[in-house]
Amino acid sequence: MKHVISRIMLAFKLPAFRWLWLGSNFGFMSMMASDLTLGWLVLELTDSPFWVGVVAAGRGVAQVLFSLFAGVVLDRYDKRRVLLLVQVGNMLLPLGLGLLLLSGRVMLWHLLLAGVVQGGLTAVRAPAFNTMTYQLVGAQRILNASAALGLGFNLALVVGSAVTGVLVEQYGEASGLFFAAIAGTAGIVSILLVGGSFTAATRSEPLLQAAVAGVRYASGNQELLRLLLLSLFIETFGFSHHVMLPVIARDVLGLGAAGLGALSSARGIGAMLSNLGIAALGDYEHKGYLLVSTVVGAGFFLMLFGLSRWYELSLLLVFAAGAALAAYDATMKALVLLQAEDDWRGRVQSLYTLTFGFVSIGGFVAGTVATAVSVSFALVMNGGIILAFVGKNGRSLRQLGTPITATPQAAD
Repeated sequence: MKHVISRIMLAFKLPAFRWLWLGSNFGFMSMMASDLTLGWLVLELTDSPFWVGVVAAGRGVAQVLFSLFAGVVLDRYDKRRVLLLVQVGNMLLPLGLGLLLLSGRVMLWHLLLAGVVQGGLTAVRAPAFNTMTYQLVGAQRILNASAALGLGFNLALVVGSAVTGVLVEQYGEASGLFFAAIAGTAGIVSILLVGGSFTAATRSEPLLQAAVAGVRYASGNQELLRLLLLSLFIETFGFSHHVMLPVIARDVLGLGAAGLGALSSARGIGAMLSNLGIAALGDYEHKGYLLVSTVVGAGFFLMLFGLSRWYELSLLLVFAAGAALAAYDATMKALVLLQAEDDWRGRVQSLYTLTFGFVSIGGFVAGTVATAVSVSFALVMNGGIILAFVGKNGRSLRQLGTPITATPQAAD
């Protein structure tokens, strides 16, 4: 047992990583609370799953567009300073939206604009955290560190979802947005305490030229291409289920905002326990096999979640889907980092983050299908697409796992 705990805590031996971990957690809690409140507010204003999907799509499109250049910025400027600016934006956005809501002037276009801004910030936030993590922990600890970050994300998801749901139900949507602003402030303080140098090498090529070079680099690496394509499918048809959670909660299960918070928390608890399991594996060799098995589990449980009509069963199934997706996420993150050379890691991470934008685009697709048929059919369809994709590509994905370069392990 002592040996297992030691493996789980491998990345936490580094003080700078501990502060980065806290900053990531609070930043994610802020983003998640803002996301959850925004989805509920759109549903209350419009009474339409379609508009929930449209707001999510705006966020996704912005994330895709900004991701093309986020990696260039990270490969050129100090990553910690860039991340601090993003964290400040993540704090100011819900604060401003909450004040607007209190004034009684909030309109649908405000929420659409907020989604777009949030997408742009996320495009920089995710690759900044990932590249800083790799720089701190090295290749041998990256699977453990990725799982540790995922554990923190999902701890923030559990606590933040429960708190946000109760606040919105008891005190209104503005309270959820102010909670997001408070969490964002804590994230800023944590990043300020991260030690180390994150200055990038100076590059003279124009921004667009550098971005195109990054695309060419990734397209010339077949392993990276397979991973990025898989990520696109899982983000579009797997993680996008959370966009429809307000619709599932209200229209299928007959729940209020607190019930929505409970569903989101159950997803987070499953993911958190899954991350503990991945962290305990240490430097696990068969990462490709791990990746494929988690994708199969995600598709299967999402289909069952879409079919459920009972609250308790839905809690169990969204717990299982969250666990499978979290294990996939930690493994995928490690594999993408391992398949890129140091000078290109920021741009490769920006391409990886670009696929995150398809969560929101997938939410728009699910919202359209939910409006035309039903939200249950949309989730069953998504799970089936995931299983079909991994059935076709599973053999080549199972072979992945060897780093393209050997980056020295960080010192304790």
